[in-house]
Amino acid sequence: MQRTAHGLCVEMKETGRGLIATVRPREVLAAEVTVHSLAEAYKAFEAERPDGFDLVQAGVRMSNGTTELSAVGRFARRDGLTEIKAADISALRTAVPEGSILLNVRAR
Repeated sequence: MQRTAHGLCVEMKETGRGLIATVRPREVLAAEVTVHSLAEAYKAFEAERPDGFDLVQAGVRMSNGTTELSAVGRFARRDGLTEIKAADISALRTAVPEGSILLNVRAR
């Protein structure tokens, strides 16, 4: 087992054919909403969610002396998948574009 620079554990057998990796842009956005219930917070986050992003975290805080909830949602990009090819794991690590995350690796 080897651990890539991106923390992915891979077990590679030398096939002589090289490797293919799936990558996607690493992008996270945040939105803050003020609502009166958790259901309202979810609806507000859905309205704020950009295309290609998923809500991955939501923290809620209640204000003192009021029924308002302040919520911060974090959205992560989930589209934009591309494949890169390389002869070995070292070459594959260097081929991952800046700002991208390595999702999986397989033999060609």
